[in-house]
Amino acid sequence: MRQAPSDSTVDRPTPVGAPASETAPPAPLRLDRGKRWLLAIVLAVGAAAGSLYYWYRQGYESTDNAFIEGGIIQISPRIPGQVLRVLVTDNQRVEAGQLLVELDPKDYRVAVEQARAALSAAEAQHNQAKA
Repeated sequence: MRQAPSDSTVDRPTPVGAPASETAPPAPLRLDRGKRWLLAIVLAVGAAAGSLYYWYRQGYESTDNAFIEGGIIQISPRIPGQVLRVLVTDNQRVEAGQLLVELDPKDYRVAVEQARAALSAAEAQHNQAKA
């Protein structure tokens, strides 16, 4: 048994007076040289903008609940005093025993001089009591 040809396989002649574009397959899309350059530039700018945005966002932490985990350690001085110099910077790693600040020694020099004067006065009083 032979099958009848289907409509998709039958070649039909072009009617007289019909435009050729109705029966001819569409031509492939061709971009001229200027449009190709424009498309390449737009794609390059888009890739550069996307890369910059990605690089920018890498430095920032984002959160949905506005909480970020962090480690904070409280430090307190052993003695009171006025700070002359801070010897570390923000977020710098430090080791145990490392000097962090330099205190103003004026108050302590005055206290030492007062102690020496009190010692001298006590020695003088002691020597007078002996004599």
